[in-house]
Amino acid sequence: MGGDSVRMDHKGVYRVKLVAEVSQAPEEEEVVPHVVQLISPPFLGRTVITAGPAKFGMDLTKQEHGVKGSIAKASPYTACVPVDNAAQLKGHIAVALRGDCMFAVKARHLQEAGAIGVIFIDHREGSNSQDTPLFQMVGDGDSTEDLTLPLVFLFSQEGAVLTSALKENHNVDVLLLPKERQLGHGKTEKPAGMNIKLRLAEEGELEDGAARGPTLNAPDAEP
Repeated sequence: MGGDSVRMDHKGVYRVKLVAEVSQAPEEEEVVPHVVQLISPPFLGRTVITAGPAKFGMDLTKQEHGVKGSIAKASPYTACVPVDNAAQLKGHIAVALRGDCMFAVKARHLQEAGAIGVIFIDHREGSNSQDTPLFQMVGDGDSTEDLTLPLVFLFSQEGAVLTSALKENHNVDVLLLPKERQLGHGKTEKPAGMNIKLRLAEEGELEDGAARGPTLNAPDAEP
């Protein structure tokens, strides 16, 4: 009986320990895909770029129509120090590069400059949302309750679509919102790379006789 009692005690201890270890295992959080949708001409909502959300700042899932604004690049691009182009960023959605400091530090500098939102772009060349799972940006360990602007993250290849659009157009208006609420959701979408090819064809920039079918040759195409 005594031997059985000891075995039962051991089983009991083992069981309690197992439950404690399981309860401490971090739960995998579901990341809600967001998008940066280019809505100004010539894009008109057809270019939709997959983006990751943040655990701090404005919760875009609670904004019925998302946040709209014109984009402008931060200077310095990493925004790890107070920016020197606050006048250009005020009232705009800032574009800043990941790296050198925490996301919250960058966001705070850009919010103080008057930006109404931030799009962070990955500094790792070649990264993209097709090969790398989306993640949620986190703060720096301190309180981030003072940060109230919306924040999204683009991998490098998707970010290149955005920065190229800004380089080629005087003004680029975008919507920041959850993917399921994007304009035209449910319709057949053209990937970002395909949009560029079709736009060139529409403008007559392809030579006569050249193939005019969709050409999936751009790494920026969305899944």
